[in-house]
Amino acid sequence: MNASTTTYSHTSTTAHSGGLFAFVSARLQTARARWAEKRAHDRDMADLYRFSDRELWDIGISRSDFTAVDNGTFRRD
Repeated sequence: MNASTTTYSHTSTTAHSGGLFAFVSARLQTARARWAEKRAHDRDMADLYRFSDRELWDIGISRSDFTAVDNGTFRRD
């Protein structure tokens, strides 16, 4: 092989690491958003558990409805 006819290709590592950085950054941002959403949900459920039976009755639910509220399937009749 002649050195004058051989070509070497070199890709920039900046393009690859920038793509990887953007990918990892997006994944971390999504994970952070999901974690914040879960914390808010857990906080809301903890608030429900703190309500007295009278307060729950006032808003139209009972303690047995907590699972449905948690699943998002609660419906008032």
